[in-house]
Amino acid sequence: MITRELFCYTDSEADLSAIDGLSSTDVTAATREIQTLQYQNAARTVFLADRLAAAVLDELSFADRLGHPHIDQLADKAIVGEVSVRLGISRTQARSWLFLASALRVFPALLDAFMAGRFAIRRTQIIVEELSVLPDRTDDEQQIRDHAERLAIAMADGPVHDSVLRERLAEMVIALAPEFAAAGRRDHARDRQHVTVRKDANGHAQLNANVPAEVGVHLRQRISALIEERLCADDPRPAGVRQVDALREIQGMPGYRLACKCGREGCAGRIPEPMPEWMNDLHDDDLPDEPRAESEPAESESAGPEPVPSETAVGEQTALTVITDPTGRHAPRLQGFGAIDPAHAVDLIGSGAATAIGGPTFAYPSGSSDSLDEYLWALGEDLATWQRAALVADHGLAPPVDSTGHGGESLPPPGALRYRPSRRMIEKIVALDRICRYPGCGKPAADCEIDHVVKFRNADPENGGWTVEFNLAALCTPDHHRKHMGLWIPTMRADRTITWRSPHTGETVVTYPG
Repeated sequence: MITRELFCYTDSEADLSAIDGLSSTDVTAATREIQTLQYQNAARTVFLADRLAAAVLDELSFADRLGHPHIDQLADKAIVGEVSVRLGISRTQARSWLFLASALRVFPALLDAFMAGRFAIRRTQIIVEELSVLPDRTDDEQQIRDHAERLAIAMADGPVHDSVLRERLAEMVIALAPEFAAAGRRDHARDRQHVTVRKDANGHAQLNANVPAEVGVHLRQRISALIEERLCADDPRPAGVRQVDALREIQGMPGYRLACKCGREGCAGRIPEPMPEWMNDLHDDDLPDEPRAESEPAESESAGPEPVPSETAVGEQTALTVITDPTGRHAPRLQGFGAIDPAHAVDLIGSGAATAIGGPTFAYPSGSSDSLDEYLWALGEDLATWQRAALVADHGLAPPVDSTGHGGESLPPPGALRYRPSRRMIEKIVALDRICRYPGCGKPAADCEIDHVVKFRNADPENGGWTVEFNLAALCTPDHHRKHMGLWIPTMRADRTITWRSPHTGETVVTYPG
């Protein structure tokens, strides 16, 4: 191991000198070795905390309070508090470590991966939280749980953002056991829903809440809509301040109304200064005529009255959108959130809180049907991300579409030789990819650019990458720039996975749509 050969772990100057002397190849390997050791130590810390909890339980004596109706809760609080004090961590962290140690006992493969240093504590917690709703009372249920555990590890091994991993795991669990996913949602509401307001520094407070998905989506949409309606691009406030100021009005703070602070007289979102009280006694005839600029049209020539800020019914519930799959293969999706269980979707649509629309279907590239038949997929099969991960884990990667960037097409279809995709094509790529396709990114595809996987040639469109579905992918602006810098070279595959290869190290990673 590089770290054993180069680092002494006792002399900081010697270790820094060793780091400075590493080559670009060795520094990557050394960093990964150190990270693995860090994860291994963190895993053992979790189980040492669990062992400490058992020791604390042995030390406690509740013999004189055995008749107490809440003896279990008292013991739990005492144990968590004592672990917190002895390890110098928060009680929240102590409780989460003890839960993780207990939960991992029923996930042996994940436990092995955690102890081997493959995953950080937070990543492991996400997997456990999502898989814990799966039952294991019968042999069939245990097989499903084992299958889900194996796929979860395969997905977590990839370059995927934690939030995206949680979404994919939730979609898998809903597909495998929808009724238990619904029960898990109800249990979560009972045990973990809350709204807390805590004091913070400098005259501020921290607002923390755990709310149903639709409540969070609705609030985020209302804040965004109010900002878009009232504030122009020249408003000087930072984005966070705009959001908080919008929340002031949404929550009904007395005397507050969100208004633009750009200072421009003609801004539609600007609230005019109130007239002085003495002007209320004047009649129109008493007021002097205001001078008019030469370029300003007379009243009869005016195109219309000066725009005024529109009033927003901030408490009004705007309809959310649930995307349903007519084939029934995919979990419903609450737009702006992600996968939800079918019972949740029925409740939202039935109550009028959401409207339902059908999602797009996936079509494989027309030029690759033979390869796909060999690859055990039926042409036109619509696969969820976790299903693609299962096929990759079992059979390897799907074949590349083609190296020319023509998306498997022999002749350019309409629009293929134009640089800019049509609006319909953009909407389809956004719906299919759902996130930025660069390794490790989780930005929503709706906020990304649509990039040609194989570069489009403006001077020679026929011989460059075409503007077709299987040569287009969502990339956020920074990752779009990274892709053009050649740090990782993408290859689109027949199941819409993308293999990224580092030209410097030869390493490859795979990203999935959704």
